[in-house]
Amino acid sequence: MRSWLIALLLLLGESRIIFGCSYCDPAFRNRRTIREDAVTCRAVVIGYLDNPQIIAEKGSTDLVLTKVLKAHEGVTDKRTITLPKWIPFDPKAPPIFLVFIDQYEGKIDPFRGEPLSKNSSVEYLQEVIASNSKDSVARLEICFRYLDHPDKTIAQDAFLEFAKSSDGDVIKAAKRFDLKKLRSMLLNKETPNERLSLYAFLLGQVGTKEDVQLLEHLLERSSTRTTAMLTGALAALIQLDANRGWQVTQTMLQESQRPYEDILAILSMMRYTKNFHEKEYQEQLTRTSLLVLSRSDLADIIIEDLRNWKYWNHTELILRKYGQQDYQSPIVKSAIIRYALSCPEPLAVQFVKKVQAQEPELVAEISQLLKLEK
Repeated sequence: MRSWLIALLLLLGESRIIFGCSYCDPAFRNRRTIREDAVTCRAVVIGYLDNPQIIAEKGSTDLVLTKVLKAHEGVTDKRTITLPKWIPFDPKAPPIFLVFIDQYEGKIDPFRGEPLSKNSSVEYLQEVIASNSKDSVARLEICFRYLDHPDKTIAQDAFLEFAKSSDGDVIKAAKRFDLKKLRSMLLNKETPNERLSLYAFLLGQVGTKEDVQLLEHLLERSSTRTTAMLTGALAALIQLDANRGWQVTQTMLQESQRPYEDILAILSMMRYTKNFHEKEYQEQLTRTSLLVLSRSDLADIIIEDLRNWKYWNHTELILRKYGQQDYQSPIVKSAIIRYALSCPEPLAVQFVKKVQAQEPELVAEISQLLKLEK
C-alpha cells in the first residue's frame, strides 16, 4: 500500500475525531491536568525545597511538606520527603512545588512537580481535585474563576481543563460566566495566545451586540494573536450576529494573501458550526465551503469535510477538479476519489467507473481504506 495513502488516512481521519474543545490547540488534549494525575497517583503534596546534596555522584533534595492534598500511608507520614535528585536553588528563596508521588518497589517515586508561587491558591488545588467526582460542567465553573490567577501553574491548569472538555460542556458552563472578566482577559495583552480562541468563544456565549464591534476590532489586523483567536472569535461573531459573522468569514476566505493557518482556523469554526448549529447554518456552510474549494492547498481538507458531512451540493465542481493543474497532488486526487466513492449521486458513480478504468489499483486501495474506517 502506498505510504502517502496511509498518511492520507491519518490526516483526513483526524478531522473527524474530537477529543476536546474545537477552538483550543489539539496539542493540549494530550497533556495531563492536575486533577487527572491526582486521581491516579498515591499522594499529592505541596512543599518547599531544602538541603540539596551530592554524595558519591548521587544527588538528593529534601521537600519540606507544607500541605498534604492527598495522603498515603508510608509516603506522607513524615514532614520531609527526600527527592532522589539534586536540585540547585537560592537558599534565601527556596522554591515551592506541587509534587505528585507514586511508589515503586517500596520506594517513593515523585513523577511530576509543578512550581508554585507564594500567592498560589491551595483552594483551587483542593477544589479541582475534589471535582473529579462532580460533573464536568460544575468543574468548569470552578476553573473559570482561576483562568486569570497570578500563579501560572494554577491558571494554566484551569485553562487545560477547558481545552480537554467537550464543546457541549463548555457551552453549558459558559452561561454562568462573568462577561466583564471575559472581556478583560480577551483584551489583556498578557493573555497567552493559546487561550484567546477559548476566551473569544466564551464571549460569544454570554456577550451582547456591543461585543460584535469588540470582536471585529480584534480581528482587523492580521497577526499571530489574530490567528490564535480566529476559530473562537468567528464562532462568537456568528453567535452574536450571524449575518455579520458569515460576512467576515467569507471576506477572509476571498483574501488571496490570507495565511494558511487562518484558513485552517476557519475550517475548525465550520466544523464546530456543523456539529452544533447545522440546522440554522447549513446554507452558509455550503456557500462558504465553495470559497475554500477555490484554494488548491486546502482542497483535500474541505472535500473530506464535505464527504463526512454528506454535503453533495458541490459534487460536479469537486469531480471536475480531478486532474486539473492546481489539483494534481496525490492527496487531493485521493480526497476526490474518497468523496466520489461515498457520494450517491449518479455523476459520482460514473466518475468512479471512469477513474477505475484508468487507475484500478488506486481506486481499490482507497475503497479498502474507507471500509477500514467504518
